[in-house]
Amino acid sequence: MSKQTWKIHKGNPATCPRLKMVLDLLTERGAAGATTWQLHALDENLAAGTTVSELRANGYDISCKYLETNERGRKVYRYTLHKPV
Repeated sequence: MSKQTWKIHKGNPATCPRLKMVLDLLTERGAAGATTWQLHALDENLAAGTTVSELRANGYDISCKYLETNERGRKVYRYTLHKPV
């Protein structure tokens, strides 16, 4: 049985407003990075993890660090852009 592989559909930050918005924030925040909730504040429909995955697929080096579980039971992560492309 062959193993099925999946390839992420990646948008282009130059033409996708959602990706550009997140990339601009991560660039602006530098080493401080941005939390899940800071990214979510840009657009309440934003799926931070998915958006970061798309940016990574475009060659951006973005780390993710677990910070805490908030009072609503949601996990909060910090995303940091290391090398702007």
